[in-house]
Amino acid sequence: TYLTEINFSFNVNTTKPTIDGASTSMDDLYEKNSIELKGIDNGSGIDSIYVQEPNSVNFIKMSNSLIKKPQNGLYIFYSKNNVGNTSNYYYVYFDNINPTGVFKDINGKGAKVDVI
Repeated sequence: TYLTEINFSFNVNTTKPTIDGASTSMDDLYEKNSIELKGIDNGSGIDSIYVQEPNSVNFIKMSNSLIKKPQNGLYIFYSKNNVGNTSNYYYVYFDNINPTGVFKDINGKGAKVDVI
């Protein structure tokens, strides 16, 4: 009779991934040229990033991490790592319209200007 002892060990990844290039607050991050994201997960690695575009109710899997010509509005993102853990929501508000205004002197005379 032979006796064989086998020991196993494994790690359980319960850590949520994160996203760099977006904010966990809806008030913090504004962009005007493009949106570039990076999923971060030090355990199993990032499987995918999902985006909900402005005026949409569905999340779609991003094919790459750069949105070159986004439409104006709020983008919501989350990432998923290779074991299925999902991040919190991350936000980017895209706005490529320069504000305009009128500067007036003390006499009420002014000119319309574009603010860059």
